[in-house]
Amino acid sequence: MSAIHSAAMKPITDLLESNQNLHFFEELMKKKKDLPTFRFEALEEKFIGHLNRVCEIFRDYGEMKEAFNIKQMIAILKTPGWLQSPPLFFYINPL
Repeated sequence: MSAIHSAAMKPITDLLESNQNLHFFEELMKKKKDLPTFRFEALEEKFIGHLNRVCEIFRDYGEMKEAFNIKQMIAILKTPGWLQSPPLFFYINPL
């Protein structure tokens, strides 16, 4: 039974682990400003992949009918002033 639960929860545990790694790196970036950006980009890509997988599961087996593009949403969230732009705000608002 444990193997079944472990396999079923793997996408969520992968997402949580990648989120934690990304958070720890962001905290490290606050302390040390001269860290290589490729590490952050790699961690962000991992996070996007895991979040996409969880959204696919919700779409395929749940009731999530909305389209999602996590990479695009994160790019918009990085855009300065996205809250003041009605089209960008509309795109992100359902979250």
